Amino acid sequence: MGMVAEYVRMTPVELERALADPEWAEEFTDDLLEGEFDAVLDGEVTEADRRGYDVDKTWDAMRILLHRAAPFETCPFLGGTPFGEVWSYDRPRALTVEQVRSIAEGLGAVAFDRLLDAFDEGALAGAYLGPWDRDGVEMLREHYDGLVRYFAAAAQAGHGMIAYLG
Repeated sequence: MGMVAEYVRMTPVELERALADPEWAEEFTDDLLEGEFDAVLDGEVTEADRRGYDVDKTWDAMRILLHRAAPFETCPFLGGTPFGEVWSYDRPRALTVEQVRSIAEGLGAVAFDRLLDAFDEGALAGAYLGPWDRDGVEMLREHYDGLVRYFAAAAQAGHGMIAYLG
């Protein structure tokens, strides 16, 4: 298993409820992700309509590369406002609609090849599941490009998010 960065898009009303009732947020997130997983596999949910997304275990390597290439005001991996109790490895974090929009714009402005310009095996040696090397680049690219599209779709829909390490 291991730590996986996970995201759940929420309407502003859902996000407000999640902050007020963290137990509801955890149940809602679990139910949504469980139901959506099969729907995605069956082709019933398009990428743009996905409410849940994860970048598997690539999150820390991407975090380091993004910080080196273009620091963000709100980190897509560890940013947001912590709330509630620990879910798996840390407390979930709420990303507001404005933060999602800002992250989406920032991610959209940083092509993966620009991240590769910041690639340094030494810097990634301390990353979760490091050391990373150039053999892992395609997996990073796949997850990064998916994350860019996911945040863009969330921003376009006017959604906030819950992010957590599961």
